[in-house]
Amino acid sequence: MRYHILHFILSLFFLNVFANHSQAQDIQDIKDIKDIKEIKDLKEIKDIKEIKEIRQAFDEYNFEKAISLIDNLDSIDSECMNIKIQSLKELNKWQEAIRLMEQNIVRDSTKIKTWVELAECYKKTGNLDKTSDAYKKAVELAPERVVLRTKYINSLINNEKTEEARKACHDWLKSDSTAATAYRLLGQTYEKENYEAALIGYVSAYNRDSTNAENVIMLANQLNNGKYYESVIDITEKYRLIDSLNIDVNRQNAKAYCLSGMYKEAINRYESLKRLGDKSYLTYFYLGLSYYGDNWFYGAYDNLKKAIEIMPPSEANTDALYYFAKSAVSTSWKKEGTEAMENVLKLTVPSDSTMVKIYKGLAYCYNMSLNFKEYINSLKKEYEYSRQNSILYTIGCHYYRRKDMDNALKYLNMYMNNVPEKDRYIYDDKGNIDESRITYYQDAMKKTKKIKENKFFEGDEFQ
Repeated sequence: MRYHILHFILSLFFLNVFANHSQAQDIQDIKDIKDIKEIKDLKEIKDIKEIKEIRQAFDEYNFEKAISLIDNLDSIDSECMNIKIQSLKELNKWQEAIRLMEQNIVRDSTKIKTWVELAECYKKTGNLDKTSDAYKKAVELAPERVVLRTKYINSLINNEKTEEARKACHDWLKSDSTAATAYRLLGQTYEKENYEAALIGYVSAYNRDSTNAENVIMLANQLNNGKYYESVIDITEKYRLIDSLNIDVNRQNAKAYCLSGMYKEAINRYESLKRLGDKSYLTYFYLGLSYYGDNWFYGAYDNLKKAIEIMPPSEANTDALYYFAKSAVSTSWKKEGTEAMENVLKLTVPSDSTMVKIYKGLAYCYNMSLNFKEYINSLKKEYEYSRQNSILYTIGCHYYRRKDMDNALKYLNMYMNNVPEKDRYIYDDKGNIDESRITYYQDAMKKTKKIKENKFFEGDEFQ
């Protein structure tokens, strides 16, 4: 009996001991799990805090800090990688950005955005071949996207790969014959080589979508280059009914008015462009030209002077300075105008046709400035380059008015000797000389006769 009681007591003791040990272990296990959870929660909180700091640095344009914070992370997720790439691009660190994007493509080559951004980075570094290749990959992933095809073909055009660009345009048109942008880009590939082919491309694009500003601009520019000013005015005025504020459409419109001699309309359009904020060289130049054509020389002077300030004259660009000089001498700034025309002479490459234009301009300026000595010298130089016989008549008449009869006789005789028989008189229907319509030849003959008569009565000898 005692044995059984003792055995029972011992059993209870050991059960209690084991029970307490198990409970303690359970408590420790629970504590360990809780610690692990707390550690995990703390890490998540730390990660969230770091991401927040990175985003804030990027949003505040502190790109160096954003990159530094990302580099200190234990691991970089896709969001942080994208922020780092964008930060490198903002800092013009294109090669580093390219390296990261190329790594992204190795991991996943199906993302269109990565290919496009990679192409843009290649473009920034001047690697036009890789630019085109990257855009081509993007097109292959989404051939239906107009923007991607446009970027790809433009990259080929910029790289002067015209044949590849044309092939890309034709491939596009095979899949969509109504693609106006494809026709426009096709026209662009011919612009430097074949005016008519380029025009056909632009017309085809316009016919398919006349509401697209780019189609209107490219066609208008080509038509302006071909001097089809009425057509330019027609298509640009139609577009202006739906959008009157497009800067480039208005520029083409105004240029057509100016070059077709509709100066008041051109002035109104260019002044409107200036009010819209257009302060470009060409706007000031053509506005000045329009004022000049409209005989408002002060307006021409002001705008052409501004054009010259924006783009100083060079050997290849003296038109603004030339018309500025002619405008200035027609106002109170005659000395400034004459000096400007002299500067045109210094800048210009001396081809005969150009020299004729310059000396004609110089003669005009000197005459307006009442500098008659240099006026005559400029006319003589103009004659050297042009051999235009009427200039001799002008010189002779000037000497005649200045009462320099020896030189008057010399140049008027030179003029008359060069006039063909058939051009000396104007004849009526019966073949008789029409005395009511005096030619330069008849006037020169009259003046030389009078000079000789006066010399005779003064006792001078003539041969």
